Amino acid sequence: HEMLLAALGVCRATARIALQGWRAAPGLPQLQFQREFGTRKEKIFRLAKGFRGRSKNCWRLARNRVHKALQHAYRSRRLKRRQARTRWIMQINAGVREYDLNYSGFIRGLKLAGIELNRKVLSQLAIQEPYSFRAVVWSARDALTSPTS
Repeated sequence: HEMLLAALGVCRATARIALQGWRAAPGLPQLQFQREFGTRKEKIFRLAKGFRGRSKNCWRLARNRVHKALQHAYRSRRLKRRQARTRWIMQINAGVREYDLNYSGFIRGLKLAGIELNRKVLSQLAIQEPYSFRAVVWSARDALTSPTS
């Protein structure tokens, strides 16, 4: 048991207390013990650290607040990506307007020219590499004004 406990990273005292109260499944060693990450309540209280008032140490309040906080975190991870894409589009639009072209025309010109750069790379080019971005804009403009389009 000692090597198994060490491999799983469980302290001896916790494992000893937990092993006394649980029976093992047939054919398996007694692995149904409380690991270092703790019980469900301990996990919730660990996530509730830093909350104001009783929400950090009262079970019902902490459970509800942690549940809502995890919902906000899930939603905000998607909002972060959406806002980043919006920011890239604004930066590209600002860079393209210096060359008398708008964003939608620029994207259409890129498609016609066969240039497959994503918006993140295009915004980085517009900010950090203005000469390279100018070359991309000119090739997109040429694709728009060519007689085949």
